[in-house]
Amino acid sequence: MTTKNQAAGWLEWADKQLAANGGNSRPSNWDKATAPFLIKAYTTWQEVYDAAEAEYIRSGGTEEEVAVHAPVRTKSEVSKKKKVAATAAEALAEVDPFGEEAVKKYGLTVDVDENGNQSIKGIVPGTSDSVPMYLYTSTSTGIGVKTPGDAVGMPKTTKDDNVYVETDYNIIRNQILKDAQASPNGLNGLLDKLYKSGVISKATYDAKNISAPDFAKGLQYLVTQYSIAAVNDYSIYGNKAVNTFDNFMSTDFKGAGSTSKTTYDMVVTNRQDAADEANQFFMQYLGRSATKSEHDEYFKQLNAAEKKAIRYTTTTSEGNSVTKGELLTETDRALVLGKVAGNAISGSDIDTLMKAGGGAAQDVDSILAYARNYGVKISRDQATKYVADNLREGNNLEATRAKIIEISRSNYKNFSDKITKDVSVKELASNYVYQKADVLELNPEAIDIFDADIQDAINGNISMTDFNVRLRQNPGWAKTKNAREEAAKYASSILESFGLQA
Repeated sequence: MTTKNQAAGWLEWADKQLAANGGNSRPSNWDKATAPFLIKAYTTWQEVYDAAEAEYIRSGGTEEEVAVHAPVRTKSEVSKKKKVAATAAEALAEVDPFGEEAVKKYGLTVDVDENGNQSIKGIVPGTSDSVPMYLYTSTSTGIGVKTPGDAVGMPKTTKDDNVYVETDYNIIRNQILKDAQASPNGLNGLLDKLYKSGVISKATYDAKNISAPDFAKGLQYLVTQYSIAAVNDYSIYGNKAVNTFDNFMSTDFKGAGSTSKTTYDMVVTNRQDAADEANQFFMQYLGRSATKSEHDEYFKQLNAAEKKAIRYTTTTSEGNSVTKGELLTETDRALVLGKVAGNAISGSDIDTLMKAGGGAAQDVDSILAYARNYGVKISRDQATKYVADNLREGNNLEATRAKIIEISRSNYKNFSDKITKDVSVKELASNYVYQKADVLELNPEAIDIFDADIQDAINGNISMTDFNVRLRQNPGWAKTKNAREEAAKYASSILESFGLQA
């Protein structure tokens, strides 16, 4: 059996022969006679090399080690792959790089919400959800594409990768600042364009303050508008030569600089305030403070939602103003908290959750009681899942109650039309419950809706007369005071009929 060291020696020899003779040339008889391993079976030096590489892999070598022992061959292969990739990229760039690698690949569209606010949405390959996306094009020449997180994209060519498609606005922002710093005018050039576009104040411009709130809001607003314009230019007007962000700011964007003034509002909650909100919410629902990881998750989700919630008001020279966009509401914040708390409830030990006695525990008990009244059996685990799902989806107990009513109607088809949120199965069965309590001398509160006699009565729609007959067949009937008195009366009647009792 060939050792790994022997195979490595053969691979190094074959690599040198391939480099010296070329892949299509044939080994001479002398080569075959002096070769360090058997090559008589192979016609060309390419076949000899392939056999040596296969033997090396078979003896325990790895692809990475092949590159060490066969540097000539490896270098040749890498060079060939680079040429193929570059050729493919160049060909694509000649055809429709922006459309193929950005608009079409991610299904970029202009999304308009119910308030008339526009944004770009697309689908990251491998997923099905439509998510907000941002575009940015640097000032370099040539067009290539960088994609979300740089995970997928065109092969690197001699042209610059200058079109960015990202789901994370912060990546776009950082690239804009990086490009601005590298430009001849530095950050001042960017500030000039933002000021002329009317999205930053004179105070921010004069102070060159890129940390100012209006700088953050204004830049994100322009990126959003640029993204919309770029997709519209391609999709509607068929413009394959995507404009740069700089040109858009300088010539295309008709902002507040000349005839109107635009102001922006955006709330960004700091980490400590977010932690306090999370603690208060968790204490209310789970009976405990949020953990550090839950603080972090809420802060992350909240900030992501806040960055999308920009409200801007444009006032024209005539004094007319239009406000678009909405800031995050308390309901929105509660929904974000609910998602985090819902995940926590799903992962909690139920006994611990119930002992904590928070709102979630109360909701679980409420759902169990409601289900019992409607004759629906659910476990504590199921009730807990309902509570967790409600929090994650922004629902309240009414959503769960409506679901329980539908299940109840399905279970009790005889009177499903009578079951409503105001009339429960327990109420519909109350006559049977009180009749059983009266006949068997029981506490009606101790008779559950799931009692076998009650279930048979309501499912079989038994008449009260038949129900009474059934109850008197119950072994418990014989032990009641009514049964004893009835038996005594019956015995007295028999004796009297025989004249044995006056």
